Amino acid sequence: PSPTADFSFTPDLALVLEDVSFTDLSIGNGIGNWLWEFGDGEGDNNQNPIHSYSDGGDYIIYLVVTDANGCEDTTSRVISIALPPVLPTGFTPDGDGENDIFIIRGGPFKGVNFNVYNKWGELIYSSNDADEGWDGTYLGEEAQLGVYTWTFVVELANGKIIRQSGDVTLIR
Repeated sequence: PSPTADFSFTPDLALVLEDVSFTDLSIGNGIGNWLWEFGDGEGDNNQNPIHSYSDGGDYIIYLVVTDANGCEDTTSRVISIALPPVLPTGFTPDGDGENDIFIIRGGPFKGVNFNVYNKWGELIYSSNDADEGWDGTYLGEEAQLGVYTWTFVVELANGKIIRQSGDVTLIR
């Protein structure tokens, strides 16, 4: 009988540049050749390779196994590679359509708690929506130019929690 190609990988949702371990679960006598295609132009011939992705997105992984008689089988799976959350160090909410919103980039995110504070520590913006960002206003008025502090707690789709804080410069 021909071999039956199968594999698993961990973690099932990885971040960019995080190692993903692939485990060959193929069944068959005398399997001696493995051809992995990771969907990003890279491949490997090891039975249980480790690979990392340099860009986020969904990738189709192919595994072709060949036994001693030259019989082969192919299988594939999709892996999602997430981008870690990042924020710019400055933004310009001047209505020109570029860099107008201070928003968390990356994802996909399962949950977000995003806050912005003024120089006196007063909360001036808060959101739990990953698709929303601060537009540079406070109480309906343009916020003053300057440096603002931000914090976020992000839950990735795999349940991993990332907490960060920093500052951003509002420029008009």
